[in-house]
Amino acid sequence: MIGENPPKNNNDITGLASIDNISLIRIEGGGMVGVSGIASRLFKTLAQSKTNVILITQASSEHSISVAVEPKYADNAVKNLTEEFDAELKQRKISTIEKEDSLSVVAVVGANMRRQFGVSGRVFKTLGDHKINVHAIAQGSSELNISFVISSGHLKQAMNALHNEFFFGGRKVWSIYLAGPGNVGARTLALMKKKVSINDRIELRGIINSKQMLFGDDLFLLNNPVEELSTSGKKSDHKMFLQAIAEDNNSFKIFVDTSASEKVVEMYAPLLESGVNIVAANKIANSSSFKFYKELRQLVARGKAKFNYETNVGAALPVIRTLKDLLTTGDKLQKIEGIMSGSCNYILTAVWNGAKFQDALQKAGEMGITEPDPVIDLSGIDIARKLLILVRDAGLEYGMEDIEMSPLAWRDEEGNVHYLDVDKLVGEAKSRGNKLKFIASFDDGKLKVYPKETSPDDPLYVVDDVKNVFIFYTKRYSKYPLVISGPGAGVDLTASGVLDDVLKIIGSVS
Repeated sequence: MIGENPPKNNNDITGLASIDNISLIRIEGGGMVGVSGIASRLFKTLAQSKTNVILITQASSEHSISVAVEPKYADNAVKNLTEEFDAELKQRKISTIEKEDSLSVVAVVGANMRRQFGVSGRVFKTLGDHKINVHAIAQGSSELNISFVISSGHLKQAMNALHNEFFFGGRKVWSIYLAGPGNVGARTLALMKKKVSINDRIELRGIINSKQMLFGDDLFLLNNPVEELSTSGKKSDHKMFLQAIAEDNNSFKIFVDTSASEKVVEMYAPLLESGVNIVAANKIANSSSFKFYKELRQLVARGKAKFNYETNVGAALPVIRTLKDLLTTGDKLQKIEGIMSGSCNYILTAVWNGAKFQDALQKAGEMGITEPDPVIDLSGIDIARKLLILVRDAGLEYGMEDIEMSPLAWRDEEGNVHYLDVDKLVGEAKSRGNKLKFIASFDDGKLKVYPKETSPDDPLYVVDDVKNVFIFYTKRYSKYPLVISGPGAGVDLTASGVLDDVLKIIGSVS
C-alpha cells in the first residue's frame, strides 16, 4: 500500500520490489582512479543515447562503475561509450566496457532500516544460504533502500527467500525427496505430513521406488502420496530423479533414503557434492567399500551438506550419536558386544517361549520387523553391516570381508535357502537353563557375528523380544561399560528415527 500517511510498521523492512530482465554495463580500468570527469562523461553519453539508468554502483577504489539499463538500450549504450572512451581504451586506462544480460534488480525497502544494525547482513546471508550470487550492490544514503543485481534465473528464489526471512521470522521451506516408500518410508511421510511444531515448512517434492516415481510442488497436499505414486507415477529413472533434485532452485533440500537399494546409494555422492542433505535408513552406503565410505565423509567435510544415518544401527536408539560423542571428547573404542537385530532376537525369544522357528519367522515378517528378504537378517548380513558401521565410525578401517560370519540361514549358489536347526539349538540351550542369542562383537581387532548360548549371569541373557543392546567398552568406560538398550526394530520406531534425523538437519540451519 502506497499512501501519504502509512500505518506504523514494526518490521525491519516494509517491502520487496524487483525489476526483471535488465542488462548491466560495466566500465573497468585502473586509469579511472582519481581521474575527474569520467562519471560525467559516462552519464552524458548515456543521456545523449536516451538510455534510462535503473541502478548505479561505483567501487570505492574508483576502479569500476556499473549501470543497470533496459536490454533494448544496452548494445547502443556500449557502442556509444566505446566511442566516447576510445582514447582511454587505446591507452588502456580503461580496460573493458562490457555488458551482461539476463539479470534482475531486487530492492529491499523500509524506513526502519535506517541506522538499524544487521539488516543488510541478513539480506546477503539469506542470498548466500540459497547460493545466489550478487553481481552489483547499491544503497542510497538515506538508508531506506538496498538494491542489488542477480541472475534472472534466481529472481523468484531470491524474492521467496527474502520474504520468508523478513516476514515469517526466518521461516524456511524445505524440499523433501524420498526413495523407498515401503513400510518405513510411507510411515515416515505420514509422520512428516502431520509434523507441525516447527517454524519451517516441509514440502514433499518427489518420491521414487524401484518401479515408479512422482513429482509435485508439494505432494503432502495429496490425501495419500504413496497411493498416488502407484496410480499416477511415471516409470522409475534414478538419473531423471537426480536431475529433478538438481533443478530444484530451493537451497534447503533433504534426500531421504528408506530403501534397501544399491542404485539409490549411487546417488549419494552427487547429491552431497551439490549441497543436498541426506538422511539414510539404508545401510548399504556406510557398509560398502571403505573407499566409498571415506568419499562420503570427505564430501560432508566440505560443509555443503549433512549426512545423518542414526537409523542404520538400532532403529531410533541413539547408538551412533552416543559413540560419536564419546570419540569427539577424546575417548577410544576398545570393544563392542551386542544384540543388534531386533527381528532375530524376537524370533529366538519366541522359539525359547515354545513357538516353532518357521512360525516365529513368519510372524516377524507380518509384523514388519524383518528386512523384505528375511534371509538378510538370519544370515547375519544386516547385523554385520551395523557392526561394520560402528567400528568405521570409530575410525577403524574394516570391510565386510573382515567379519567372521556364522549364520542362522544362508543361500547357496543356486539361490536355495538353508537353515540351521534353530528349534533344536534353542531347545538344547534351554535344557541347560540358557538362551540362544544372535550377537555381534568386536574384540582384539576381530569382528564376529554368531549365535551364542548365554547363561543367566550374561548381560545379554535378559535382552528379549525386539530389544537390542549395545555394550561399549572404551578407554573411559573400561571397567563398567556403557550400555544402550531398547527396542531395535519396528516400522514406527525406525520412521520416528528417520524423522528425527530430518528435524536435526532442519534445526541445524539457522
